[in-house]
Amino acid sequence: MTQSGGAPNANDSHAGHYATLRDAELILAMRRYEQEAFVEFIERHRILVWNHARDLGVAAPERRSWSEEVLHDCALALVREGARIPANLPGYIIVSARRKFFAQLRSASDDQTFDELVEEELDCRSTVEEEEAANSLPEPVLRLLDRLTTSLTADEELLLVWKGHHVPYSTIAEWLGETRSAVAQRIWRLTKRVSEAAEQIIAPFSSADQEAVRRFLHVRKEDRNETS
Repeated sequence: MTQSGGAPNANDSHAGHYATLRDAELILAMRRYEQEAFVEFIERHRILVWNHARDLGVAAPERRSWSEEVLHDCALALVREGARIPANLPGYIIVSARRKFFAQLRSASDDQTFDELVEEELDCRSTVEEEEAANSLPEPVLRLLDRLTTSLTADEELLLVWKGHHVPYSTIAEWLGETRSAVAQRIWRLTKRVSEAAEQIIAPFSSADQEAVRRFLHVRKEDRNETS
């Protein structure tokens, strides 16, 4: 059992045939409206979304229900006629969670600016949650990524999130089944493309926020060396 607001138990994952299916196979089963496939989808990705909800600052008592809402929304989107099967399903889910979070922030109040809502959200966190949030992406970067979503694939957005969290390239390579060199090249090229598009987007940002975005997009010397 999981207490209200607590982290889900990794051992709670749904057992049986559906637990052995790959993500794409599971989605196909969901499109056949096999109920157990939907159950497995929720259980398989519950911890992923719960952890991301914590990083975003979703209040602890709401994280479990909020995470399930995200997963139900993803499930409905994936079974919709004509929907593509994501090459990176965890990345697709994380991007969906982030979009939901910031859409809720924007609609929370007609009288408050987006920046004020973010600041209020941060102020409401406990000391422990504030320490966790220190590892999250800078708010100006999240605003930038939100504006760029129409031009980024789910995989590309996830790469930028991992870069912002300083996930080692060797770890990303292991997750993606690629070489470290290939990952470094992908991130370098993606960062370069985003940097070229970012200046116009961040023009209305404050000077401090612009600097935060530029620091995030800075291409490290070792990355450039690895792509040469």
